[in-house]
Amino acid sequence: MPVVRSIIDLSVSMFDWAKFRQTKGAIKLHLLLDHDGYLPSFAVVTEGKRSEIKVARTLRFDAGTILAIDRGYTDYEWFRELTQEEVYFVTRMKDKAVYEVREEVEVPQNRNVVSDQIIWFPRLAREGEEPVLFRRVEILDAEKQETVVFLSNLLGFGATTIASI
Repeated sequence: MPVVRSIIDLSVSMFDWAKFRQTKGAIKLHLLLDHDGYLPSFAVVTEGKRSEIKVARTLRFDAGTILAIDRGYTDYEWFRELTQEEVYFVTRMKDKAVYEVREEVEVPQNRNVVSDQIIWFPRLAREGEEPVLFRRVEILDAEKQETVVFLSNLLGFGATTIASI
């Protein structure tokens, strides 16, 4: 299920409650699309300054749900909670994320997969518990000649499937 966040510009002089920036007004539309019919199954409208993750933390998902989310939803504690609830996600990984590699996964031949790793985040480590594991998949975007790094908790999916999501 893709989680869509759109910023809708508004005139700050007409909608003073919708402050987004000093001279700009906006609202955010947070939308959960049902993959089966590509119809919205949930929508929230907030003021433009409202953090995406604050909205996401109010949502509950069925076990087995796969979320396709952008970096505005990055919250490693939330990712831990989703994983424990058997809710899956794919997002772009932040460049400055601090992680450790647990395992290098074999990269398929003749594909655009640069690397595939099982990782964990030391900041999520809890005494006496096994670390929560994630996938870090780096894909070459041949069109743009740059790599894109994805983070997911889908440990059993192929790297190209994760990138496609």
